Amino acid sequence: MSTSTTTANAPAVSKCICGSVTLTLLKPLETYETSLCFCNHCAKNSGSDYQVNLFIPKTEITVSDPDSLLKSFGFDEETVTTGKGKQKFFCGRCGVNMFVHVDVLPEVVVVKGGTLSRGELELFNLIPRNESV
Repeated sequence: MSTSTTTANAPAVSKCICGSVTLTLLKPLETYETSLCFCNHCAKNSGSDYQVNLFIPKTEITVSDPDSLLKSFGFDEETVTTGKGKQKFFCGRCGVNMFVHVDVLPEVVVVKGGTLSRGELELFNLIPRNESV
């Protein structure tokens, strides 16, 4: 049984482990496209075979980082499956990967599904709609 107080109309909140960086999704969680990604970067980043990604328009997300701990790391075109660059954003205190900007999707923020609370995932029965390699 979930103890989450999240409701279907409330914005979804994504946090790192230490709570220093918070992302707020401005529309209901179920309206966003989700994907399981099996590419080498996502697998290594998640420590698993795949990673759950949510595709959020940049205009529908806010980032709270009051201590300026959000750090980034850029990947060049040669190391990314799409052949385009990307930039990974993570908490400089606890190291959690929060989101990615991908050159092929300039208007989108790719939020890492593991940063959402289990209650939010249960409430919306968040099941990825497609898989990518």
